[in-house]
Amino acid sequence: MFGNKYKSKSTTKKAKGIIRNEIKSFFGYGMTGSHVSSIKAMHDDAENYAGRKAPYLSDWSKGKELVNGGCFRCYYDDQRKFLNRIYGKKQVSKWSDDKVFNTYGNLIGREYSQMLNKRKK
Repeated sequence: MFGNKYKSKSTTKKAKGIIRNEIKSFFGYGMTGSHVSSIKAMHDDAENYAGRKAPYLSDWSKGKELVNGGCFRCYYDDQRKFLNRIYGKKQVSKWSDDKVFNTYGNLIGREYSQMLNKRKK
């Protein structure tokens, strides 16, 4: 569909770092100063926000539920500013508010899932 030269901007090392820093800025490193405690705190919150749906949701979806629940940037303008750093202002300015919200939620969900899987290993 995109050809051989297309590379997703959200999966680059730089973009993943931006997204993970976003997660860390909202969940910090916990009282012990360890990265593991921040992932644990986020995991506990994700389980709570998912509620009774938790056993049926993927880790990605649970991470996205944190965005839906207001644990991260809540306003479209704030989410748009964040996404500008990954996709560029020219591109993101064309997006609807729904696309901005869904993209932001999916990026947080994806990185949460990957951070959680890394912790489990």
